[in-house]
Amino acid sequence: MKIKSNTKIFFKIIAFFLIFSIVFLYAQNILRWKGERAENLDIRYEDFIDDTKKGQELDVLYMGTSLTYAAVTPIVMWNECGFTGLNFGTSVQNSMSMYYLLQYVLKVQTPKVLVLDFCDLTLTRLPDDDAYWKAYKKAFDTIEDPKLKVDMLNEMNRKSTDFDWVEYLFPMFNYHARWTELDSSDFGNVSGYESYYKGALLNKKHKVVKKIGEYDESIEPGEISEFTLEYYEKILDLCKEK
Repeated sequence: MKIKSNTKIFFKIIAFFLIFSIVFLYAQNILRWKGERAENLDIRYEDFIDDTKKGQELDVLYMGTSLTYAAVTPIVMWNECGFTGLNFGTSVQNSMSMYYLLQYVLKVQTPKVLVLDFCDLTLTRLPDDDAYWKAYKKAFDTIEDPKLKVDMLNEMNRKSTDFDWVEYLFPMFNYHARWTELDSSDFGNVSGYESYYKGALLNKKHKVVKKIGEYDESIEPGEISEFTLEYYEKILDLCKEK
């Protein structure tokens, strides 16, 4: 009788933690700031996997900041030039995120060409900087490979002086007070993203271009960031390896 009683207690404990985990993760997904996934990086990757399963080969991978994300449209390249592409750019993307996202993509396919922009070459975009941590979070959340995820987490911690790994693993602790701001957009997964975008940011709005001043040739070139250069070199090494 004692063995049966202990077994019941054991299964009750397991059931409690299982139910708690499901409720916690569901609540966390609702409460989290939706801007973390506003650029649909995770959906882009899922579509990329689906295309691979259909036998579609990737010719060119584009990575970089909003300059790439908003300016390169792979479907136009396909229509006009006949080569396939995937845009994996994001706003304020940094070289460390590029490096880990590239590894993640290469687990599925090896594109023939990698196109990067170097907008952050003179900038040191650290993971614990308030201006940049959201870009790191988008990349971190997209990567589902456990080992790669742990490697990136350790690397972010190593390169930071005030790194909070809890907000990366458990957004609930960061956004638990958001429950007063919830609306219908927080429930469901309506993104508006279409697979034919191939990762690009398509915007049909028109703006009048304001004339800017003449280029100032007296501006001195910026110093290359050692932090950023380190990961560009790792990207080059990875490309040579592949």
